[in-house]
Order: sequence, then C-alpha cells, then structure tokens
Amino acid sequence: PEVKAILRAETERERERFSYEVKGLKERLREKDVRYDELEDEFRMGLRIEENRFRELQSAFEKAVEEGNRNRKAAQLVGEKEAKATAMLTEMTTMVKEQKEQIALLVRSKKESVNDYKSRWE
Repeated sequence: PEVKAILRAETERERERFSYEVKGLKERLREKDVRYDELEDEFRMGLRIEENRFRELQSAFEKAVEEGNRNRKAAQLVGEKEAKATAMLTEMTTMVKEQKEQIALLVRSKKESVNDYKSRWE
C-alpha cells in the first residue's frame, strides 16, 4: 500500500510536471506561430514593394527605349536633311561657277564687240 501511494504521488507529480512542460511548449509554439505570421506578412509586404519598384523601373526603361527610338529617328532625319542641304549647296556652288564663267564669257564677248565696233568707227 505504501509503495502504491508513493507511486501514485510520484506519477501525479510527473503528470503535473509533464502537463506544465506541455503548457510551456504550447505557449512557445503559439509565440513562434505569431512571430512566423508576422515575418510572413513582412515578407509579403517586401515582395509587394519590390514588385512596385520593378514595375516602375520597367516603365521607366520602356519610356527610355521609346525616347531613344524617337531620338534615333530624329537624328536620322537630321542627317538626311543635312545630306540634302550639302548636295544642294554643292549643286548651287557648281551653278554659280558656271554662271560666273558665262558672265565672264559675255563680258569678254561684249568687250570684243565694243572693241570691234570702235575699231570700225575709227
């Protein structure tokens, strides 16, 4: 009887200690779950922030590409206009030289005609 009483008392004490340990472990598990949920929420928020930053950067990149394409086209048009202007300038320079030559020929011809006319009158 005494051994049974001691065993019951010891068993009861172990059950209480075990119950207390289980309560402590359950409390720690609940705290860890709460902390895990907080970290998960923080991680999701970080993902949303990074997603927004990525979208902003992607949008800025697309705008920069579009602007680069417009600038490239504008530069090409300017180059074409410059080439046309250079060709026109060359053509006009050639035309002016030809006209100078014609004027010089006309002046010589006129001088010769005047000299001929003078020599005939004399």
